Amino acid sequence: MPPDGEAAKKSGLCCIVNITHGKYVLSINPVFLHASGGIGGRIGEVLPARPSVITVIGDRDAEDVVGVCAKWWDTPVSKTMALRNLYISPKKTQYCNLPPPQHPVWFASVDSGEGPESDYSVALTSTTADINALPRKDSPELRQVLSDVTRMLRTLHLKPPLVVTKIVPVSAPPGATVTIYGSGFNLLNHPAEVSFREYPNNSMPAAVVAADGKSLTFLVPTSIRKMSCPAGQIDQHESRVPIPPHHVDVNDCPAAPYDYSCGVPIPPATYGLSVTAGEGIFTDPIPFTVLIAQPRLVSILLLYSNYFVREGDSITVHGTGF
Repeated sequence: MPPDGEAAKKSGLCCIVNITHGKYVLSINPVFLHASGGIGGRIGEVLPARPSVITVIGDRDAEDVVGVCAKWWDTPVSKTMALRNLYISPKKTQYCNLPPPQHPVWFASVDSGEGPESDYSVALTSTTADINALPRKDSPELRQVLSDVTRMLRTLHLKPPLVVTKIVPVSAPPGATVTIYGSGFNLLNHPAEVSFREYPNNSMPAAVVAADGKSLTFLVPTSIRKMSCPAGQIDQHESRVPIPPHHVDVNDCPAAPYDYSCGVPIPPATYGLSVTAGEGIFTDPIPFTVLIAQPRLVSILLLYSNYFVREGDSITVHGTGF
């Protein structure tokens, strides 16, 4: 069963499903957010704090302890998944505060990898804290449990946590209201946000999510933040590039050797629009066109600097109609 709302909030989890059979618990997390940069994360990040795991590693760092306390054999599940079965090795128990077993003793199985729009993790653990009650390698009990889990995981189909079905309208001027339809926009502890692929680090106006999580509305941004660049370079989609031939200096940040920033109107163009929900969960970009803004009597074309501004700093505003 998934954790209840309060427990999920305290643990920072939103989508874990726990399947209990006797003293064994299979945990499936289709939205696996982890600190490591690699796909699937580290073993220590996948292991849940359950009795069989705590018995072996205690309160020490799981990654280090697993490396010296355990060895593993893999159980293939599919072409993309294999359960890494962790055993306490008889030759390595001097590194753990445990009585030396006569044979390798199992205490957990893990797998993690890349799922649709997010990493996933799978962990099989035991609710027993008695090392003598944990199954030995190749015991009939463990073979049966791993066989059952393998058959179950072969039927596992991970669904994307976020889905976008349509955008209405598909083009709009800056400041207009746009509605995105789909599902998963109300993931627990992961509020949905909207971003353009070309400007992933630019703040967008906060989205308003419907109660059922099947739609959200947002305002098309009126401006973006650009970084100043050394002479001979410009900021293009948040990257410093050499000034291209025939470039017209319209609303470029003033040249500077440091990362000063300025605000400019968002250029009319077609962008890749994505919905994100926490770090590492995002939809594939869908084309969205920002139209030319309606002309105004007074317009701001550049605001410099617009970031990390302190009291007493000078601000330069370029525009028309002043």
